[in-house]
Amino acid sequence: MTPVIICQSAPRSPHITTIAFSGIDRQAFMMAADLEGIAVATGTACASGSQEPAPALIAMNLSKPVIQSAIRFSFGYTTQESDLKEALEKICQILRNCTTKP
Repeated sequence: MTPVIICQSAPRSPHITTIAFSGIDRQAFMMAADLEGIAVATGTACASGSQEPAPALIAMNLSKPVIQSAIRFSFGYTTQESDLKEALEKICQILRNCTTKP
């Protein structure tokens, strides 16, 4: 699986990134991340709790698989490198468990 970093080269807030992991169920990923203590979202901040894809992703004319597998990550000023390393290990395990089988 090759992740797609949405708007990777565009000017954007440095503490928020959206990454699409093709082949995952984004709702299952979000629930698994929550159980691991990692807060992520599948939509925009203003649509908290919605299961609908982020309207901004649709407006960008991204492909349906990218939109349906997009996860938003936000980082705070207290986020440390060690936090990121721990989260990355957990995220890799979640991805192994959430990847849909053909």
